[in-house]
Amino acid sequence: MEHLEDDIAEIHSDLDTIQGSAVNLMHVLEKLEEQIDQVSVDYEKQQFELWKQEQEKALIDEMSNRRQLLREKEAKLKQQYEEYDSIQQKKRVELYEANFNAELEDYRRRRETEVSSLYSHQSNATADSITTSLDQVKLQETGEDLDQFLGDTTERAPTTSALNTPRKAKKTKKETSKTRVIPQPVYSSSDEDDDSKIEILADEDYEDL
Repeated sequence: MEHLEDDIAEIHSDLDTIQGSAVNLMHVLEKLEEQIDQVSVDYEKQQFELWKQEQEKALIDEMSNRRQLLREKEAKLKQQYEEYDSIQQKKRVELYEANFNAELEDYRRRRETEVSSLYSHQSNATADSITTSLDQVKLQETGEDLDQFLGDTTERAPTTSALNTPRKAKKTKKETSKTRVIPQPVYSSSDEDDDSKIEILADEDYEDL
């Protein structure tokens, strides 16, 4: 019985020891769990930071790529715009040159038409002037011939009064024989109405009168 009691006391002592160890183990486990939680949190934070950094890097790379694409697209559009603007400038220059040449050609044609019309008008006026001058010369020559013919007729044909009065006929014949004919020079058209010849009586005729 004594041994049994000793065994029981020893068992109780062992149980107390085991219970204390269990309590200590629980505390250790709790601390370990806290540490695990802390480590887990730190790890998660670390992983999150790594993921964040990776995402930021990927975003930076994406933005860089986008900027590069935008720069390339901008350069391409700028080149296309410069080519388009160059073509439009060439077309505008060609259009201006075409309009200028057309206006210049139209001006030349109008000037040529005006000059031709003026030259034709001057030619017609000159031809009319020449024709008028020729007509005046012909009329003047005809007038001279007519005056000469009438002068010859006057000198040759006796009048009725001369046949009836012989004295007057002699005097008239004498006056006619003493009449001198002075031819006049040919003048321009303004002098057409003047006689080409003028009969002037000599001083003897005035004395007889």
